Amino acid sequence: EADAAATAEANTFKTTHATILGKTTETVTSSDLPAISAALTAYEELSDAAKAKLVDGEKSLLDALKAKAEEPQYIMGDVNGDGKITAQDLTMLTNRILGTTSPAFVEAAADINGDGKITAQDLPLLTNLILK
Repeated sequence: EADAAATAEANTFKTTHATILGKTTETVTSSDLPAISAALTAYEELSDAAKAKLVDGEKSLLDALKAKAEEPQYIMGDVNGDGKITAQDLTMLTNRILGTTSPAFVEAAADINGDGKITAQDLPLLTNLILK
């Protein structure tokens, strides 16, 4: 009976959270965070026997989805984070390269060539993005 109860508890968890458990790290977005949090909370409340019945890596999946959904979202080249790629981004990037920083500066969006550094080599690439 205890085994049947654990199986039922695990199945209820999977059914209740099927939508979020059906996501992948490629399909999850920040808007999924409430569902991920709810599923993680529910997981922690499961009995140890029910957790043992979850053999498809549900907890690992939820942890991976949470990490991905919490990653900062940005548009490459949108250095000031306003949702557009404009001359303002070029000015801000130029200023950064010259040593002036701004609190609104989006580091990941400024490394346009992906070399891990923000340098003058990123400037012509940003110019091309603006002219598109």
